[in-house]
Amino acid sequence: ILIAGSYTPFLRIALVGHPLWSVWLLAFIWACCICGMFVEAFFHTWKYKGHFSLAMYLGMGWSCMVCLPELIAVLPQGAISLLVLGGVGYTSGVPFFVRNNNLDHSIWHCFVLAGSMFHWLAIFHYIVRLP
Repeated sequence: ILIAGSYTPFLRIALVGHPLWSVWLLAFIWACCICGMFVEAFFHTWKYKGHFSLAMYLGMGWSCMVCLPELIAVLPQGAISLLVLGGVGYTSGVPFFVRNNNLDHSIWHCFVLAGSMFHWLAIFHYIVRLP
């Protein structure tokens, strides 16, 4: 839900004039989100659940690259930098998530917190201030 929630202001506000992204990419992201919730809720014992979830969440997270030229055209450099830093923050935590021991899981949460902070800053300082 965090990934889809982070995408929503960028796509619905910043790219409102680009329906391919503001409607269709956002619909794809939310469909993936719902699929992910379904898998997490009902497929506890599925052998490939971890691999599927990790691939889907990374794919969702970096799918914004398809509309990067449009984002660069409408957002200030600071917003783009924060958006990319957030993605790098989330992605950098993946090796700790995969190792799946208690300390590594805590470290992964620190990366998630950093990624969330960068995206929140981008939304607060740049998206909510758009005309």
